[in-house]
Amino acid sequence: MVCKAALLQNPQRALAVRVIRRYRTMSGEAATLLAQTLPWKFEARTLALLYAWRRKDETQSNELSLRESREELRMAALTDWFYSLQSPIAGAELIAAIRPVF
Repeated sequence: MVCKAALLQNPQRALAVRVIRRYRTMSGEAATLLAQTLPWKFEARTLALLYAWRRKDETQSNELSLRESREELRMAALTDWFYSLQSPIAGAELIAAIRPVF
């Protein structure tokens, strides 16, 4: 069985490589970092959590607005991405160079 995150990673890498066309032989992590796009596995988790929050909100009153909740979840995804870059699979030099400005 193929991991759902892996299913998202391959097309996103292709898209990110198109955005940064000159760099054809780089990892997906490095490509998404250079393209300044959040990896889709983090986007998917954010959207799933937002969906669950909205479904829960229908039955209960919630103090957070949709915009606030979306922003909070996006910041959590960015934080998760930052920590995942601490041990990159490939492209370590590029990620080490970009991480200080991330």
